[in-house]
Amino acid sequence: LGVPTLIGFTAGLKAEAIAALTEKEVVATALKELTGVFGEIPDPDVARVTDWSKNPLYLGAYTTYSVGSGPD
Repeated sequence: LGVPTLIGFTAGLKAEAIAALTEKEVVATALKELTGVFGEIPDPDVARVTDWSKNPLYLGAYTTYSVGSGPD
């Protein structure tokens, strides 16, 4: 991306609660949590929220390669 980027994930009951929020509420919640940890922080230039639980291709699934593995 070439710019500072922050990515966050949530799962379980917390993810279900966040899924009920609007995108604006999700961003505000995340910024509040980050401010609690780091103190005053700048507002992001851009924020994106995705909800894999509502995506018919993924239905909430998430996976990744383990260390040393790959697609072969």
